[in-house]
Amino acid sequence: MTGEYYVILSLIVWLLNMLSKAPENTLIKISTVLWSIWFARNKQIFESKNMPPAVGILWSKRQIDEWQVANKKSGVLQNSRENSIADNIKWKPPEVDQLKINVDAVLTTGQNSYAVGMVIRNHHSQYKAGKIMRFAGMVSVLEAELKGILEAILWAQEIAGCSVTIESDSLISTNAINHGHDSSLEAEDLVQQCQEVLSNNSRISVRHVKKQANKVAHNLARVPCERNCFIVFTSPPSCLLGTLLSDALEF
Repeated sequence: MTGEYYVILSLIVWLLNMLSKAPENTLIKISTVLWSIWFARNKQIFESKNMPPAVGILWSKRQIDEWQVANKKSGVLQNSRENSIADNIKWKPPEVDQLKINVDAVLTTGQNSYAVGMVIRNHHSQYKAGKIMRFAGMVSVLEAELKGILEAILWAQEIAGCSVTIESDSLISTNAINHGHDSSLEAEDLVQQCQEVLSNNSRISVRHVKKQANKVAHNLARVPCERNCFIVFTSPPSCLLGTLLSDALEF
């Protein structure tokens, strides 16, 4: 009961914090999803009809789309060019019946270690699992990013029966793995390990994304973890709830 109470309290605190400082477009999405939850609850109670979460998200999207069209016609809704550009840089769910692993590495100044965060989601934007790993040693940013991608590839190998896309915001790392690299590149052995595993697993691929679309992995990599250990989260820690919801609502 204590754990459930803590999760509920964390959600309330997060919601109140978002309502107090979030931009208008985010508030619209949050309000619409809450409306969707209330709508689904009434359907279940009064009509004995179950609305899956994915249907609820689509219902919310439709309400927002209709609201935006109405406001555009009346000249109320105005979007700046900067917001339009930012909206194009967002996390996208994988194809139907596929999975996506976002991965990121974090180095902390003054610590003889680095952390890697990984999050698995499906085509409904649903969180499936997360993992944080902390490794001892002083390494470059490139080495840390490549180590993270390698660990994500190895984790993807454990998932049977579907294709897995691994996303990293390290352009140098993803280019080195997918397109080859100069022999002087750091961590050549890590690149080769990634390429070897991928060559034997056609269902696993690696691609680059912008940092704005990789926030969930970055946030998880900052969760405390003992050196040379790892933690698997079957349910998302509270620090990811905001990012997961934001990604799910980025239509």
